[in-house]
Amino acid sequence: MHESPNHRIYIAGPMTGLPDNNYPAFHDAAARLRKRAWHVESPAENPVPHVDAHCAWTAYMRMGISQLMTCHAIYLLPGWQQSPGASAEYFIAQRLGLTIYEHAMQEDVMAEQLQALASKPALPKDELLRAQVQT
Repeated sequence: MHESPNHRIYIAGPMTGLPDNNYPAFHDAAARLRKRAWHVESPAENPVPHVDAHCAWTAYMRMGISQLMTCHAIYLLPGWQQSPGASAEYFIAQRLGLTIYEHAMQEDVMAEQLQALASKPALPKDELLRAQVQT
């Protein structure tokens, strides 16, 4: 699947103070969105800014906001409302008229699992019968 240049999305969510800066959630969301042909901008994939430690948050926000400005949509991870950075990104996205998506993990996972099941070949009849007898 090829990414569409008009299909750009920015991932926003809490990072500060979370284990691994919540990168696993950002990486998981990015992978799911890329499977759906989005061009993803994720702050979890940004390089470490070359600034003093006390300026790092501001430097990361500047990188993130400049990425957000190139997007058509924003994808909000759980807990974004408690994050000052993600809340600022949401506010900017809302004011710019970007499409706003909120993460619905269970719905995403269920949809992907059902799609994977639907694409698997059917079990031969004798295996299906054995599976039914064992349960």
